[in-house]
Parts: sequence; C-alpha cells; structure tokens
Amino acid sequence: MSHPRIHVPKPLAKRNKSVEMGLGAGMLFLMLVFLLGRVVQCPSNESYQTAEGSIQETRIVVAYTQDSQTGGHVSYRIEARVRYEQDGQQQERWLTASEVTAWREFLQAQLAKKPQHCLVYWSPKYPENARCRLEKAD
Repeated sequence: MSHPRIHVPKPLAKRNKSVEMGLGAGMLFLMLVFLLGRVVQCPSNESYQTAEGSIQETRIVVAYTQDSQTGGHVSYRIEARVRYEQDGQQQERWLTASEVTAWREFLQAQLAKKPQHCLVYWSPKYPENARCRLEKAD
C-alpha cells in the first residue's frame, strides 16, 4: 500500500523592503512629474511667439465625453475670447485657456478670479493653434 505524499510549499523568498520602498518612491516621483507637466502650461520652448492678450469673455466647454459600461466621463476646459496682436494684425478669437480636466469646479474656481489678461502663445509654423495662459486678476 502506498502512501500519498504530502506536498509542503517552500517558504516565499524574503522580501527586500528597501527595494520595494525605492520602487514605490520612484513611481511616486514619476507620477508627480507627469501631473506637474499636465498642470503647468507654459510656453517653455523659445520657438513660441507670444503676445499680451485682453480677455473679452470666458466659458467652460465640454472637451470630450467617454461612455463605458460603468457610466460616463465628461472632461472640460476653459476657452477665452481674447483680443491680441499677431504679426502686426489685431486678432480676436476664442482660444483654449486651460488643460482638459474632469473637475469643472476647479475651472470655475479659476474663472472666479475674473482674469482680464492672458499670455497668448503660438508656434510660428501654426499660428492658428494659439493658446492663452490665464493671468491673475489685476
């Protein structure tokens, strides 16, 4: 009569806490860099042309919607009707004035400051894609 063998699993390898903490800190750092990159919208490249813009009016618009089986997702952005000078000609256009976000309340808080001016910036190759960075109220 044979006896069945009982299989006892080997103990798991010891976890190295310093490696886990290093990986966690590295991931946190990368997430912060990514988030800060999305929040800061400054024309950092010197190839942009800029002009001071005067804000005529602002609005919050739906940037896009996304439906899923668990519900929907709506993202918003600020647009501003801005008067500025581009290549010696006076322009008045609706420009994107914020990053896209799901938090409409955050955008409303930005507009509660009643910005009157913005820094308009565009690539010389694509002046039709101008954007503005809101400045604080006077």
